[in-house]
Amino acid sequence: MIFPQKNVRFIAINDGVDSAQGENDFAPLRNIFNEWLVRDTSKKIRAVKRSKGMSGKPVTSKPVYGYLMDEDENFIIDEEAAPVVNQIYSLCLAGNGPTKIARILTEQEIPMSGTLEYRRTGRTRRYHPGYECEAAEIYTYTLRVHWILFSRIA
Repeated sequence: MIFPQKNVRFIAINDGVDSAQGENDFAPLRNIFNEWLVRDTSKKIRAVKRSKGMSGKPVTSKPVYGYLMDEDENFIIDEEAAPVVNQIYSLCLAGNGPTKIARILTEQEIPMSGTLEYRRTGRTRRYHPGYECEAAEIYTYTLRVHWILFSRIA
């Protein structure tokens, strides 16, 4: 093990390894098996997502802004967000970039997707109290606008 040579203490609680207690002959072998397990799990997850996508089902748990998911996991247009999405595309066609569009939406106090989700469900992954449309969030809004303009869902 190279850790003792570099004065680094290596502790792996799950495997009962502590480099301060001397050599552990099985640590390198365990690391190899752990790496194989991670790779195998990753391949299985990708295969499940690929299979789900090939069967026509969405591979996301949360639809992109402008869509909702019905009980059968089909995308349906979000009537509340549809005018905002149309405005984003209209502003883009008029020659505005994502940052300019984000500034316009912020000035109009149009809420971001997380705020809409919180208003509908009372929860969201990224909600914080007071999380409304503020000028400080233009950068985040710019990323959302860029995602709407350049991502594909089909």
